This record gives sequence, structure tokens and C-alpha cells, in this order.
Amino acid sequence: MGEPEFSGRTSVRGREWKMRSVPEGFVAPPQVHPSAVRVAAARGFDLDGFFNPKIKTEMPDPYALKGMREAVGAFCRAVKDGRNIALYGDYDVDGATSTALVARWLKAATGNAVNFYIPDRMKEGYGLNDGAIRSLHADGTEFLLVLDSGTTAHGPLGLAVELGLEVVMLDHHEPDDRDPPGVLVNPKRRDEDRRYDYLCTAGLAFLFLVGVNRELRSCGWFGEGRKEPDLKQWLGIVALGTVADMVPLVGLNRAYVTTGLKAMHAVPGLAALNEANGDCGFNANTCGFVFGPCINASGRIGNTRTGVHLLADDDMDSVRGIAQVLVETNKERQDIQKAALDRAMEEAKASNDPVVVLHDPEWHPGVVGLVASRIKDALDRSAVVVGMGGAGSCRAVDG
Repeated sequence: MGEPEFSGRTSVRGREWKMRSVPEGFVAPPQVHPSAVRVAAARGFDLDGFFNPKIKTEMPDPYALKGMREAVGAFCRAVKDGRNIALYGDYDVDGATSTALVARWLKAATGNAVNFYIPDRMKEGYGLNDGAIRSLHADGTEFLLVLDSGTTAHGPLGLAVELGLEVVMLDHHEPDDRDPPGVLVNPKRRDEDRRYDYLCTAGLAFLFLVGVNRELRSCGWFGEGRKEPDLKQWLGIVALGTVADMVPLVGLNRAYVTTGLKAMHAVPGLAALNEANGDCGFNANTCGFVFGPCINASGRIGNTRTGVHLLADDDMDSVRGIAQVLVETNKERQDIQKAALDRAMEEAKASNDPVVVLHDPEWHPGVVGLVASRIKDALDRSAVVVGMGGAGSCRAVDG
């Protein structure tokens, strides 16, 4: 394949076309086709950073993010003081991976059992709620680390602060026009430059733990029987969260995934999930279409805590059992989704409305979002799908 030819050598304004070429000496990984390298060069990509991403060169100082210094400091003080720390995560893959990461760090650094809370999708819905906050307070929680939610949870967070809990949030969802109570680290904060707005919470949690390790190392807390946790061993968890959350694979995310895919086999829960799915292998495809859906299924129609247990446990016998439950739950979710989608699609095709609105009291709330998304993609119309108990989900076309 030679250099592409243009129909004219100059633009309408008389400027000469010149194709950017591949820098001399650049060697792409063997699995990358030369034509892809030429296209990337023509589009002005940093070829080495794009095709050979490295965490060392892509990772910023954690404190480059607003609120990170305060978040790391507060968490480290809570650890050193032996305060009762609880984690509050979300029920999707990003929530499970980020919660498991911090849970693993706490277990490795302190040796103590970790208290984490994942809301029940059917009974509590997404994010923080007053009942959960009161329950955690009654259990003796003093420090609350919220993962993958919290940016707009003003009411429940206000209650947490009122009850005396210190609160830190790691999140990547869009903010509203108010600052939440507590310390918020979110690359989409209103006062951020959004350079790292492509990060999901799993990637953000890893960056947070880099800052935590550095802070505790600098003050001499590690030693005397306390070993600094090696974060690199958990990069497979970060890779799964990054791919499954469908965030852009640019910058640090590319480095997380490139490095993390090679480390996935070292996480017992991921090894067990691979085994339970017939040894499908560790790659971006299996993260997005095999492992991710298995963990998401527990958040949709099963026990929302199961995904965290899989990723945070090191006992192979235990995680094998959990992995099997997740595979079976995902198959059940697929059956539920197919039945709902077949019925919904039939009704949607019979409708001429510019926005499709459907309801069936038998449709499971855990799949209505998936059904709405499939209808939107198939018919290129916005879709509203309402299921059991009036729980609904909306998916809109561009604009």
C-alpha cells in the first residue's frame, strides 16, 4: 500500500497538501497493521504513546486533580487513626471494580475486614440514599468513601455529614450547579480543566491509591510489619472497569488497559470467571462482552454485592463458586432481556410515534434500560421503556 493520492495537489486556497509520515525509526507492536500506523501518523497521533502506552509516562501526579490532595489526606488520617471506614459503591462494573480495588488495599495495608455497601437496584435504586446512610452510621461508620456516585447526592450526603461522618467521593459523573457536602474528586468538576474527564471511577481509584501509598510512605507509616501494597498486581481489575464502562481508550486509559490485560490472570476472581466462561481468554472483547455482562447481571437481577466479592477475594475455591453464580445469573438476565425485547420490539415497530413509549408490568427493571437502548439503535427513535413497579428507562437519539 503506497501513500494515498489526492485528486489535487493544492487546496482551494492554494495551499499544498502534505501527508504526515511515520517518523523514521518508529516500530509498532507486531499485531498492529502498517496501514493503521500510517493513518495514525496522518492524523497527528503521538505514535509511541498511542501504540505503546505506558502507565509511567501517561499517569499524572494524582494531585493534578482538584480535591485529590484533600481526599488522600483525609483517607490516610482515617487509616492511621484506626477509624471505622466504609466503602459505598455502585452496582455496575465500574462500581464493583473501584470498590474492590480500595477494599483490597485496605485489607492488604491494615489486615482488617472491610465494610462495603452496594445499594439494591430494585429497592434503593442508583446512588446514595438516606436509609443506607443511617444504616452505615448505626454500624459505627466514621469515614465514608463513596465510589462511582455522590456528585449530585446532596440530600444523603448532607445527612451523612449531619450524623458526623467524614465523606470523600471518587466519581466521574456530570455535576449539577451545586457542590456536594464532603470532599469530591471528579475530573468533570465545574472547576476542573477536564483533561482527565475520560477516566472512569476504577481508573480514578487507582490514581487515588497511588497518592495514598505515596502519602503513607512519606510519613513512615509503612514498615514495622506494615507492607506497602503493590498496586500493579490489581491493574487487571482497572482494565476490566475501564473497558466495561465504555470510556474513551485514550491517554492513561490506554495504558491501564494495555498493561492490565496482561495482569488479569493474576486476580483470582477474574481467573475463575474466565474458567467459568470456558477459558475465553483475557482481552478487550471478553472484558466488554463476557466478564463485564456477568458482573453487571448481578447488579441488574441478582445480589449487587456479588461482583465486589468476586474481585476482592483471593480464595480460589470461593471465587470459583461466585463466578459460576455470575455466569448463571447472566444467562438468566439474557433470557429475561430477550423475552422483554421481543415483545417490546414488536410493539415499537407497530408505532409511528417519533418517541417510542412502552409499558409492561412484567418487564424486569434491571433490563428496561437495555431494551430501550436496543429499540433506539434499531429504529433510530428515542425510546422510553417502563416495566415492573413503574420503573423505567429512557434512551435518546443524538440531539
